[in-house]
Amino acid sequence: MNIKHGCLFLFSLILISACKIDMSTDVYLRDIEDVALKNAEGLKTSGLLQVGIPNCDDKEQLSQVTSLLRDYFLKVTEKSCESGMESLLTLGVDIPIVHSEIRWTSKTKSTTALITKKSKDGSFILVNFALDKRQFRNLNEAIQNQFFDKLSFSESTVSFSINNDARHDEGLIVSDSFVDGKPVVFPKRFTLSRRNKIDLEPSNVRRIIFSEQGMMPVFEIPIVDSEKTTLNEKKNIEVVKDNSSKTKDLNSQQLLNYNANEKFYKWFFVQKSAHPELNTNQLIWSKNFVSFIKRNLVSKQKYYLGMTKGREKETLSYHLLEVLGGPPEKVSEKNGVINISGCRAHSCY
Repeated sequence: MNIKHGCLFLFSLILISACKIDMSTDVYLRDIEDVALKNAEGLKTSGLLQVGIPNCDDKEQLSQVTSLLRDYFLKVTEKSCESGMESLLTLGVDIPIVHSEIRWTSKTKSTTALITKKSKDGSFILVNFALDKRQFRNLNEAIQNQFFDKLSFSESTVSFSINNDARHDEGLIVSDSFVDGKPVVFPKRFTLSRRNKIDLEPSNVRRIIFSEQGMMPVFEIPIVDSEKTTLNEKKNIEVVKDNSSKTKDLNSQQLLNYNANEKFYKWFFVQKSAHPELNTNQLIWSKNFVSFIKRNLVSKQKYYLGMTKGREKETLSYHLLEVLGGPPEKVSEKNGVINISGCRAHSCY
C-alpha cells in the first residue's frame, strides 16, 4: 500500500468525523504538589497516545507514524498494536509537569503539558492541561502535507488517571467531567484514599476549549492549613462540651439529632477553613449537608411553590434543596451564623 494513502487512512480512522489522537495521562499527586508548592523542575509523567491504522502488520508504516510523532511528543515508544475492525496503535509518551503557563512552550518540545500552580488566594492547587497551539499547528501542517488531513483534539478522548501516592488521603475538587464513568456537573469534592486512584475524563465542552484555546482545567487540590484546621477542630470540640448541659432534658431521638448536628457543624468549619472560597454548589453535593437539611426539616407537610411539574406538592426540605441547587454564592460565616444562598437552576442569571 502506498504510504501516503495508508497514513491518510490512518488519520481518518483516528476519528469518525475528523482526525484525532486519543490521549490518556497518569497523574501522581506528589508530583503535582512538588511542582506547585516547591517549584520542582524537570518532572514528567507517563501517558498513552492511541491512533487508528489500517494494518498492524505493516511495520514500516508503524515506524513512520512513530517517527512523525516523535517530533511533537517526548519519549515516544511503540507499546502495542491491536487488530480488529479498526487497528489501534498505542504509543507511550512523557508529559512534562510545569509550574507556570508563561513561556512553558519554550522549555519543552512537547505539544502538551500539565500545568500546576497555587490559586491566587493560595487555598488551592490548580491543575490544568495545556496545548502548545503553535506546535500543534506545525503537527497539523506536517500531516496535511503528507496525508492531506488534519487533527482535532476537540473530537478526541482526553482522560486522566489520578493516583494518590501521598502518605495520607487527599481531597480533590472536580467539575464538568466524568469520574469513574459517572457525570459530575457542578464542583464536587472527592476524597482519594492513599494508594487509590480515580479515572477522570473532561466533558466534550472542555475538550473543545482545550483544542481552541490551548488550556483546560482538570481538577483542584485544596491546600489544608493543618494548624488552622486543628485549631478549629479544638474549638468545635469545646463547643460540644460547653453545650453538654443543654442535652440533659432531650429524649433519645432529639439527642441523636443534636449530636448529628454538632458533627455537621464541626465538619462544616473544617471544610470552610480548608476551602475559604467554599460555595453553595460544593455544599449541596455533599451528603453531610443534604442530611443536615432533611434531619432538621422533618415536617411531612407538602406545598406547591411553583417549582414542580403538574403543580405537584413537595416538602419544605425538597423546595429548599431545589432553590439552593442552582447558581451558587460564596458561603459565609460570621459570629457563628452560617449564610448559605443560591438560586433554583435555570431560574436566575
